[in-house]
Amino acid sequence: MIRCVLLVLLLTGLVSSVQAAQQEHEQKVRQAKDNLEQVERQIDETHQQLASVQKNAESLFQKLQETGRKLRQAVRLLKKQKRESVRLKKEVKAQKTQLEDEKKRSAVLQKQLQTRLVALYKSGEIGSVRMLFSAQSPNQLLQDYDFMQRLMHYDKKLLASFRDQQQRTELELERYKMIQAEQQAALEKQRLRQKELNRLQQKQKQQLAKLRGDEAMLASILRELEEKAGRLNDLLGQLETTKPDNYTGTSDFAAAQGHLPWPVPGEVRVPFGRGYHPDLGTRYDSRGVEIAVTGDVPIRAVWGGRVAFAQAFRGFGHLLILDHGAGYYTLYAQASHLSYKKGDVVAKGDVVGYSGFEGNDIVYFEIRQGSQAVDPMTWLSSN
Repeated sequence: MIRCVLLVLLLTGLVSSVQAAQQEHEQKVRQAKDNLEQVERQIDETHQQLASVQKNAESLFQKLQETGRKLRQAVRLLKKQKRESVRLKKEVKAQKTQLEDEKKRSAVLQKQLQTRLVALYKSGEIGSVRMLFSAQSPNQLLQDYDFMQRLMHYDKKLLASFRDQQQRTELELERYKMIQAEQQAALEKQRLRQKELNRLQQKQKQQLAKLRGDEAMLASILRELEEKAGRLNDLLGQLETTKPDNYTGTSDFAAAQGHLPWPVPGEVRVPFGRGYHPDLGTRYDSRGVEIAVTGDVPIRAVWGGRVAFAQAFRGFGHLLILDHGAGYYTLYAQASHLSYKKGDVVAKGDVVGYSGFEGNDIVYFEIRQGSQAVDPMTWLSSN
């Protein structure tokens, strides 16, 4: 009878142990599914960011095309204004030459007129004497005098005409000078416009290059996330078909909340929750924290437990997961190498690995309660 009771108790204990192991295994499956959902959300967000960048790039490309069109138009207009400026310079030069010629002709005519005036004046004073002693007849003398007067009258009219033409030429020259000044101002304005368009075009090219770079970076991140989702799907499949041993060690992990030691010393670069990555400039939904480190730093277990996973995992470097029992897990990622393998039992403070995966300067740390990620900052010691 006693043996039956003991057998029943033993079977009950075994069943309880199997049920506990099954529950923890189901928690790991839920955790993997949760990680997969998180990556899928990141994929959707990255898709949206990529679409937004592509849209902005297309819009900027259209603006760049329009700027190029305006710049070509400005170059054509500048060339036209330069030709007009050259033409105006020639016109001003021709007007100046014409004005100088007219001034010279007026001076010659004026000198001739003055000579004739003097001659006429003198002939008027001695006209009577000439009439008495000249061999010419009085009628011939009067005709000569009348001819001289008519010649002077013609010279005066011609001089007045020259002076009028000279005045018109001076006015035309002033008009050309004003047009030339306006043309020069317009030419300078067009030069400034062309410089502004050149600067705008250069700026838009730089912005477009940056957007193309962001586009390529986001496409790379998207590919990495999709690969990560595929690997998580594979890991999930393995967890669903593999029944790992249950960690039976005693654990007061829950009681240590707020007093856990840090896995590595350093500042938190990326905190828990949603935000923008300082290096990538993209939105993230972090289930853990990224702690900045320098060089090859030992990563220590924050609590005792059994190693549930310990191997390279793309996107996480070398990843180690500790099972602390009662549904609590800690994750240590971006390790250059690990000190333990799956199934090993480690104590609090043991070095589980070292930082510096491929020169990376962060260690990723995560705490899970069942399938739910919790903020490590509420569990780690404030010191």
